[in-house]
Amino acid sequence: MCNRHEISCVAPVTATAWDVPVALLDQVVEGGLVVVPVELRGSDGCDVTVLRRQNDTLVAERAVAGWFVPLLGAGQDRAGTALPEMPGGAPAARFALPLGLLGEGGPAPVAAQFRAFLGRTEPGFVVRPGDDDWRPWMPLPPFGLTDRMSGSVALWRDGEVVSHGDRTTVTRLAQAYARWAALGLPGTGAFRLEVHRAGAAPSGTDRLWIEPRGATALAWRSGPTSGTGKPWPAPMRRTTDRWRRVGSHAGRRASNCPSLRSKSSTWS
Repeated sequence: MCNRHEISCVAPVTATAWDVPVALLDQVVEGGLVVVPVELRGSDGCDVTVLRRQNDTLVAERAVAGWFVPLLGAGQDRAGTALPEMPGGAPAARFALPLGLLGEGGPAPVAAQFRAFLGRTEPGFVVRPGDDDWRPWMPLPPFGLTDRMSGSVALWRDGEVVSHGDRTTVTRLAQAYARWAALGLPGTGAFRLEVHRAGAAPSGTDRLWIEPRGATALAWRSGPTSGTGKPWPAPMRRTTDRWRRVGSHAGRRASNCPSLRSKSSTWS
């Protein structure tokens, strides 16, 4: 049973958290569960995430894409990912990168996956201002990288990359694309979230990216296993009054993941 001091059952947070409240690391008991809508960078909504307390870390067990009203208060200052003022003059570079574009003004499903990768792995990730209402079924707005020291910007827009300023950001964007391709073009379902106290997060690797957010830091882990080293659980599908596993988790969040259920639910 939950009480006011310790959380041992499934306790929901009902607003999108930019900085996951560090109090959860104090209040959730070892093995306890908490459901938190974790805000994503770049107007990508949130991951409604089931987190389990393991030692002094909250480790994701499963997640479903969603949109919630933002959590307000101390520590919830959103990091700006809006595109700064573009440098003047002609573009320094321009080259084609279709990324699955389905026609002018249409959706670009592969580009959306690359955008999600950049949003989790690149601190200079930016999106066009005014696109806070973007949803996955809409045409994808421009996104890319900026470097405030050099003043350069590189953006993907309508099937091509356009850069302004020096080659700093276009080089970084090309390197990020190469890393993404080397990892097998992972989509949003390929990332496993861990929440650590600020200053206690592990060091980043080629498959682990650290994103400081305030009192906590998000660790985005790419790979076939969860943070415990065990295989990531497949999603569940309802069959009459029970759930069954339905195969690989990657790429099926929106269609196959169930609604988040309480502790009293029966699992197969």
